[in-house]
Amino acid sequence: MTEAEYHLIISEQLHLISSIWEYWLASTFAFIVAFHAGRKSITKPLAFIGCGLYMMASVAAILRYVRTVGKIDLLNERMTNEGFELLVTNVVVTLGQTLFSMATFILGSIAAVSYAIYQYRARNDT
Repeated sequence: MTEAEYHLIISEQLHLISSIWEYWLASTFAFIVAFHAGRKSITKPLAFIGCGLYMMASVAAILRYVRTVGKIDLLNERMTNEGFELLVTNVVVTLGQTLFSMATFILGSIAAVSYAIYQYRARNDT
């Protein structure tokens, strides 16, 4: 592979990371809005289905994110072995971005499900 081909593939993987992030963020806000707007009519089975589907979608997004980051690391390693220049060379920045993104994925998912449970319980307490 040429250096330009490596750079193109890595650029596509970086775009995929952005797409995964945007998908997760949009689905999280949609989930929160759905439970907020429907708080008076959400039944227990609907709450379980909604939380289950959201959690599965979040786990799938997290796994795709991890796989994509792994592909980028593998491509960077191959480029280094072949003596090509890397697109992203600051390990601290990329590691920090990955860790903060993972923390946001996980904590945001937990917070969204906690909010849904809170809305369901608040409906049943009144």
